Amino acid sequence: MLGPSAPSGSPPSRLPKVVLLSAVLLSLAAYGISQTGVSVPVIQFLDNFHWTLCFVVAAWLGWHGVKTASPGEKSVRRWFAWGLLANAAGQIIWDIQVVTGWNPFPAPADILYSALGPCCAVGLWQCLRANTSKPELRVATLDAAALGVGATAFVLTLYLPSQGEMGPVPLLLLVAYPVTLLGALWIGVVLALTLRLLPRASWMLFLLALAGTGMVWMQWNILQLQEKLADGTWFNLLFSLANLVLGYGAMTWRVQGINHPRMERPCEVALRMLPLVLAMLAVISVVLAETFRQFSPAVQISVDIASALAVVLIIWRQNVMVSERDRRLLVEQRMRESEGRYQSLFESSLDGIFILNGLKFVDCNERALQLLACSRDKIIGRSPLDISAELQPDGRQARDGVTERFSVEEKGPRRLFEWLVKRPDGSIFDAEISVNALHVGGRTIVQAVMRDISERKRAEEALRTSEARFSSSFESAAIGMALVGTDGHFLKVNAALCAMFGYTAEELMAKTFQEITHADDLQADMGLLRKTLAGDRNSYQMEKRYIHKGGAVVSALLSVSLVRDGKGRPLHFTAQIQDVTQRKKLEEQFRQSQKMEAVGQLAGGVAHDFNNILTVIQGYASLLQSGDIAPADGVREISASVERASSLTRQLLTFSRKQIMQPRELDLNGVVQNMITLLRRTLGEHVTLQVEAATDLPGVMADQGMMEQIILNLAVNARDAMSKGGTLTVHTGSAVITEDEARQHADARVGLAALIKVTDTGCGIPVENLTRIFEPFFTTKEVNQGTGLGLATVHGIVRQHGGLVRVSSQLGVGTEFQILLPACRAAVKSPMHPIEAEPKATGGHETILLVDDEPALRLVSKMTLKHFGYHVLEAGSGRQALKVVEDHPERIDLLLTDMVMPEGISGKDLADMLRDARPDIRVLFTSGYSVELLNRNIALSEDVWFLPKPFTTHKLAHMVRECLNAPVGGRDM
Repeated sequence: MLGPSAPSGSPPSRLPKVVLLSAVLLSLAAYGISQTGVSVPVIQFLDNFHWTLCFVVAAWLGWHGVKTASPGEKSVRRWFAWGLLANAAGQIIWDIQVVTGWNPFPAPADILYSALGPCCAVGLWQCLRANTSKPELRVATLDAAALGVGATAFVLTLYLPSQGEMGPVPLLLLVAYPVTLLGALWIGVVLALTLRLLPRASWMLFLLALAGTGMVWMQWNILQLQEKLADGTWFNLLFSLANLVLGYGAMTWRVQGINHPRMERPCEVALRMLPLVLAMLAVISVVLAETFRQFSPAVQISVDIASALAVVLIIWRQNVMVSERDRRLLVEQRMRESEGRYQSLFESSLDGIFILNGLKFVDCNERALQLLACSRDKIIGRSPLDISAELQPDGRQARDGVTERFSVEEKGPRRLFEWLVKRPDGSIFDAEISVNALHVGGRTIVQAVMRDISERKRAEEALRTSEARFSSSFESAAIGMALVGTDGHFLKVNAALCAMFGYTAEELMAKTFQEITHADDLQADMGLLRKTLAGDRNSYQMEKRYIHKGGAVVSALLSVSLVRDGKGRPLHFTAQIQDVTQRKKLEEQFRQSQKMEAVGQLAGGVAHDFNNILTVIQGYASLLQSGDIAPADGVREISASVERASSLTRQLLTFSRKQIMQPRELDLNGVVQNMITLLRRTLGEHVTLQVEAATDLPGVMADQGMMEQIILNLAVNARDAMSKGGTLTVHTGSAVITEDEARQHADARVGLAALIKVTDTGCGIPVENLTRIFEPFFTTKEVNQGTGLGLATVHGIVRQHGGLVRVSSQLGVGTEFQILLPACRAAVKSPMHPIEAEPKATGGHETILLVDDEPALRLVSKMTLKHFGYHVLEAGSGRQALKVVEDHPERIDLLLTDMVMPEGISGKDLADMLRDARPDIRVLFTSGYSVELLNRNIALSEDVWFLPKPFTTHKLAHMVRECLNAPVGGRDM
């Protein structure tokens, strides 16, 4: 497990050698002077304290070795240095004891002396652990323990004195220091044998110094115990020099890189003989202690215990060796099985596998031969350079990179790279090669796995080409394009989109699409986006508005698609955004021109019909003036013409959606039933009327008069289509307005609807005319047979009520109109108002304020009201009315006012002002239409009085009386 030698942490220095040599010379000088017998203070100082100096130098050398150690040796040397430092501290304390006469028991100096051996032992054991496997470490530890106990017991029997009685504590103090040093020595010996170290000074010097220091100290203790030790003896010199050598050995300790296979055999023999040697030493120690030496009982017991412990450790060691042998056999068996499995995988692999020794192929599998399209003899013994293209993907020559690519250290990382491989026939293909070291059958091999990635390379190139095309198309597209994250942030935008919105690409990608979307369009867009994310749809399209950086509104056609990953999870949206602002402007201009064309057509039709009506009125007025006809007949014909003009006006207002709607909760079955008599009279005897009323018909919120007009107009159209007779069927029921229909008909409301279906058996409508039947004044009837407003009026009423019209027709079979009106949630409560004759008018004596900007109409209304007994105040505008009220402090019972008047005060404004001043005043509005009401989407409620123009004098008088008779309140407009 030993690797190559690591460089030291610092460059070598001469200073340690100089300090060591100086300390050695000082020790020699001190010994030489002590032998002269001269006694002077300086000589006595050198004799007493040169030990301390040597111990301090040894500690300094140890710590210097820590600084210069490689990372693998630093921990070991640090333990050595701590031991030497404790040794030096012990010597310093010993000097203090000598100078002061302080002599405690046990002496602190002896305790610190004894720390040297354990520190060295720990350092050596760490070195052993770092360079052996766990099984080897266990055996080596037991070897070191047995050797330490047995050999130490043997040495003690040889050197310990046999005279006198020695107790346990004195014995412990006597042997502690040398025994710990010898214990560290035996660990070092086992380390050298286990690691198969070559005999080198880098480790032998330290072990020899341990042995020398331990033996000298033991002998010094024995002589001191026998009182035979004198100052200046050669023991002092040997002990000083041994400590210096120990410090130098600690400083230079190194075992990395000095193991060698030639030491395998002698070290293995020595380790095998070690148990036998230890057993012999144990027996000899016991025999010597019992027979030849006269030890005290404490020493005798210590030797016996040490010998017995050594034998126990030997037996334990042998058991561990047997277990380790069995384990190794099992591992070898598994390795053989593993090698077999590897061989099987080797041959069956879908990748080419090469085995290299150095830079030579020694084996390959069948797949490798298939990849190279050659036989085995053309590969084995060749170099990777022989199958490499000259120029590699990284741009280097193959000969410059082959060594680096195809070699790997034992514990180095796997190397993966792309390589251009050249077959023996000269063809070249792209390969991905993985090189790594494997342990197979107890040996390390270099394995190179080759995979043909030519198809992948072609796919990658195709992908790059596709991405380049996409990027080019994306960037050069004439419309705006963007990739948008699921959170709304822009991920990528093209130049057209930046130009459309006025932002740079960086500014736009810092925003979300919500930030630049018009507030009125955001909710609809987010709703479609959420449905897409939920999986209800894959894409959507809509028109929406964006806000330009400068604040302008940009109209755009948006197409959005969701991109998902392989697992169906949303990744991002692709958006195509086309600027339709200019197109919308052109469409608006076109619609305006169509409106102007329709207005011209409408004006022509209205002028034609009114000219006819006015001609009739003018003719009968002339006849009355000349007295050629009876007054009653003339007045009757003039009234009929006025009624025709009024009907034409109502149709025009309904078509233009400017007729005031008075909605009530209606039962359409009741409406149809009330009209049966009128319909039969209108259809004539040649057309059969059938009515099919549903029993569960939902109610509708609608204007009864308008509903009657729808049915009547459809009946008249059907009658004209059945000139030779037929059947007209009016069917009521329920239906549903779908979302698709609501999108096609802007005013339609989705949901349950009441249905009126009118079916005839007439001639049918040609396909080319179906798209035009609701156009105003479009008619296929003969001149003077129709105005072309009937179906346009029906369409306008239905749209005004939030419904829609379905039409189907077949030539020669007939036509079917389906009128769908949104159902109201509440049950129908209001009774139907059947068509009845004009009510009888009654008068009164109340005060009425009449306000109308048309003088002639104001005059007629005033004369009518006075005729019925009312007191009338008149005004031509809202401001004049306020002045009249101010000048008339008496009670005013009714305000009769037109809704649209000049000078900025409408009829509603005037009513609000007067109610603030006179809360009890009643209000009756008159008008042909109210642009104001329609613009505010207001329909008249039941407690608001309204009289549409034109009206008869009797109708005016009746409505005024009904309004005056009603209670005041609850009519807030």
